[in-house]
Amino acid sequence: MMPTDHKKKNRSLVVITVSLFFYFLFANALNNSFPKLEKMPLFEAVYVAMVIAIFISQTIVKKRLLVGEYLMIGIFILLFFFGVISNVFLNYQGLKIVALDMVILSKFFVAYFFGRLLYSPEMVNKVMDTLQKCVRLISSGLFVALALNLIFSFWPSYSSRFGYPVQYLFFSHATYLTSTAIFCLIFLSLKRGSYDFLFIGMNLILVIVAGRNKGLLFLGIYLFFILIQFTKKKIPIWSVFGMFILLYSLFKNVISERLLSSETAARSVLYQNGLFLANKYFPFGTGFGTYASSASIQNYSSVYEELGFGHMYGFSQQTTFYLTDSFIAMIMGQFGYMGLFLISSIFICIFLLVKKNSQYEIFILLLYIYVLLSMITENFISSTYGVLAFLLIGMLVDRNNKDSPEDSFYH
Repeated sequence: MMPTDHKKKNRSLVVITVSLFFYFLFANALNNSFPKLEKMPLFEAVYVAMVIAIFISQTIVKKRLLVGEYLMIGIFILLFFFGVISNVFLNYQGLKIVALDMVILSKFFVAYFFGRLLYSPEMVNKVMDTLQKCVRLISSGLFVALALNLIFSFWPSYSSRFGYPVQYLFFSHATYLTSTAIFCLIFLSLKRGSYDFLFIGMNLILVIVAGRNKGLLFLGIYLFFILIQFTKKKIPIWSVFGMFILLYSLFKNVISERLLSSETAARSVLYQNGLFLANKYFPFGTGFGTYASSASIQNYSSVYEELGFGHMYGFSQQTTFYLTDSFIAMIMGQFGYMGLFLISSIFICIFLLVKKNSQYEIFILLLYIYVLLSMITENFISSTYGVLAFLLIGMLVDRNNKDSPEDSFYH
């Protein structure tokens, strides 16, 4: 290939990545502002394009995978196998819904391998620098929109938290504004010792006015990391655990009320019944498309009737608002203890592969923390934000620089 052709290919990949970045962050806003777009299978088209790109990379270009990635693929196949076995024996859902749920669950996995196989090490730095510039533009736009909304109420708020009206802007829910602002925050901490405090401040305000508990919890973690970076000190492992203990003490009432003890809180209901299903159908759960997944809503799962959800607001066939409020509850119910073990193994494998990248370790760590927080509170990894997160994680696997061990964030 001629040098000019190589430059064109790299330029095209940067343009594609930036386009995907904007789409993943603002897909909900686009669908909310232009309802006809929601009926178009744009997300599905992106998924198919990723699958095709991965297929080409493995059959024509023949890029090699790491040993850990072959292990991940084997674990994922096992997860699918056990899920299908449950569907065959319990017959809670038909083949169409099973296939749909398999595709939905595989989105984060496909995104990881898309990022892993399509970006060369030299392309990663170029792409990440470009995306960081885009984040400044996004931050400015969102903050201006917030200021205008506070003055003119272009996008009125119909709920309040912590004594102030929650802001959605042009998104359908505050959680989408939160995720967009947090992705911006993570990119703004990309380079150690180089901080865009103005843009960081903008996104901090956006997360606060969105009023989501997971966003506020993440802010505590984020500010802790920024403080350590700013003082140019390393983090002893014990201090990370200490930080989580402090944050738990601050948020324990919220965690207890909304997740653990309440009999009416949506996530509490999902977790309690997910655990019930994991015990009743030990060890493989109820199978694909049966519990707390978006596929289980498209053809209302008969599991819900057995659990008495049909008469509960937010869980009934007419009001399915809360049924997809936790990825972990979904894994427990649909795939049981074995599924929880297998999906945890995949995430551990990915983290072990990506954590070696000392150049982007802060970015990786913050991104992974947000993914884990979001899996507790919503079906995150199958969303556009989850796909974006794993695409970025895949890009950064095995990208070790030649820095000395002393440059590591941990010691």
